[in-house]
Order: sequence, then structure tokens, then C-alpha cells
Amino acid sequence: MRDSRRWSNRDLLVLAFLWTTAVAHAQFEVHYFKQPRPLVLDTGRIAIFVQLGELDGPALKTALADRGISATQVAPHSPRGWWLVDLESKIEGRKSADAILTLAAGIPSIEFASPVFVNRFSSPSFLTRETIVQFADRVSSKDQTALLAAHWTGASLASNWAGMARVHLLRTSHKNALRLLEETNALAQRDELT
Repeated sequence: MRDSRRWSNRDLLVLAFLWTTAVAHAQFEVHYFKQPRPLVLDTGRIAIFVQLGELDGPALKTALADRGISATQVAPHSPRGWWLVDLESKIEGRKSADAILTLAAGIPSIEFASPVFVNRFSSPSFLTRETIVQFADRVSSKDQTALLAAHWTGASLASNWAGMARVHLLRTSHKNALRLLEETNALAQRDELT
């Protein structure tokens, strides 16, 4: 029987690989009801939102190439206005994703650029310009408005959204989804929100 207190070189290499892989995939997370949830990055794609009628697939591919983003394929995705862009070069972490999204967001016709994440069903998911937040019971309407004015970059599209008390539908004015993710996560961790 093997002594469980002793680690072989192979065991240590496997642990190092697993730790490195976990760190690489844990670079992105979303806070949901105060709990961080890891997001698994699809390193080969980004999602782009374009106002309807602004750019078609070939024009979008050309506009991205003019910014230094080589796309192997640009395909429409639902809902309308969204495009999935297959990249020639892989995204290698947060800095790489931020650089690519910043370049894409600099194209005037592009309203929003997001990394693509792989959800638990192995299908693509991405961040949209809208998010929903709910305030705690003790936070007055006046304080909700003040907190959003101080900590949100964008507009409140609706308060008491869909008939739910203290729920706000927000739209970011950021064009890079990583700015939205940072701001949303910071807001979600505040005591005033549920």
C-alpha cells in the first residue's frame, strides 16, 4: 500500500497542471446573489452587437480586419444584431481578451463587444448591454437612484422592472463587455443589493 503522505514527481506535475488550468479558467467570474460564479472562456470567439442594418457579415469581417482582428468566420446569432466571430488567433487570458474587445469596440458601428463563454450545456453565451439588479428591502427609492448614479455607467431603463419591487433593468454605456463585468460585479457585492 502506498504512503499517502509522499508525493511523486508525477503527482506534483499533475497537481501543478490542474492548478494552472484552474487559474487560467478562473480569470472571469460573475457575482450572482453575492456568490462568484466562474465563467469559462471560449478562447476562439468573441460576440459583437451591431445595430440592425449597420454592417453585414462581410463588412463586419473587413471592419475587424482593419482594426487588426483576423476573423476566420463571422456568423449571425440570436437575438438579432448579434454576431459570433471566430478568431484566427486564440485569446490568451484577460489582457488578450480586453485588447481584442477594445479594438472591436472602437469600430463606430459596433455597439458592444463581449467575450464568449461556454455554458454548462457547452453552447456559447456572452454578456449583453443589459443587466438586472435588485436592491434590499431597506433601501429607499431615493437611495437606489443615488447609488446607481454614483456606481453605474449607463442608464436605468426601468425600475420595479416586470412588476418586481426594487428591481432595475440597466443598460451600460460601455462598449467593452469587460468594463460591464467589472462594474456589475462591484455593484453586485454592495450591501444595498441582494
